[in-house]
Amino acid sequence: MSPDRVQQIVAAHPWLPQDCRRVLLQVEPGLTRYGVQWLDGPQSPAQLFGPAVGAMFPSALWIGRRRGNAVGYTVADGKPQLCEWARSQQHVIARYDGMDALVLAAVSPAGDPRAAVPHTLRVPGMAFGPWRQSSATLDATCIISPGLAPAALPGLLDALPLNSVLTLTREDSDSWALVRVATGGLQTRQARHGSVGAWQAASRSQVLDSLAALAAFNDGSSAQYFARLAVPAA
Repeated sequence: MSPDRVQQIVAAHPWLPQDCRRVLLQVEPGLTRYGVQWLDGPQSPAQLFGPAVGAMFPSALWIGRRRGNAVGYTVADGKPQLCEWARSQQHVIARYDGMDALVLAAVSPAGDPRAAVPHTLRVPGMAFGPWRQSSATLDATCIISPGLAPAALPGLLDALPLNSVLTLTREDSDSWALVRVATGGLQTRQARHGSVGAWQAASRSQVLDSLAALAAFNDGSSAQYFARLAVPAA
C-alpha cells in the first residue's frame, strides 16, 4: 500500500502495532503476501459480511485471510492481540505475538522431521521458527522482519552469535548467500544447488550491503523466501 493510504489507516486505527504498519507498506489489498490475502486495513466482520456475521465476532477487526481463515485483531483496553479464527467457527484457533510470528506460522512443520529442541536466541529484527539439532549445531528457519529499516541491520548483524552461519535466499530462490561470524571476522560464500563456494573474508560494510539487498527475499513474503540460522549447539 502507498504510504498515504497506510497513514489513513493508522489515523483511523491508532492502536495498530508498528509491525503491522510496516507490513501494510509491503502489501496490496486483494493480493496474497506473507501467506495472507490482505484487506484494505482493519475491517469489522459486519462491514464485510453484514450484521449477522458481525454479531458472531463482536470484538474482531480482520486484516486478511489465510487458507480460508480470518486473520486480524481483537482490541481490549487499547491492547491489540493478533489472532486467527477458524473459517466456519466463531472461536480463535491461534494467537500470535506479532507479525513475525504470523509469518513464521506459514512454515509447514512437516518440512523438517527432526524433533524441535529448546533454544532461545534474541536478534533484533529477526524471528525464528523451531530449533532443530544436527550434530554440533542448532538451526532454525528464520526471517528478517518484514519492512525492517536498513538502519536496523547493523544491530541485527552485531547480535548474531560467534560461529553462527546465516543463510540468505537470493531472488531466484535457487541460490544463497551465506554469512559466517568467525573468530577472525566476517566471512561469506555463495551457494546454489550442487555448488558451494569457498569461505572468503568480508568487510562489515560488504555484509551489511548483502543484508540490505537480500532482506526483501528473506522476510517470508512468499513460501520460497525464508532464511536459516545455524548456531553452535554448546
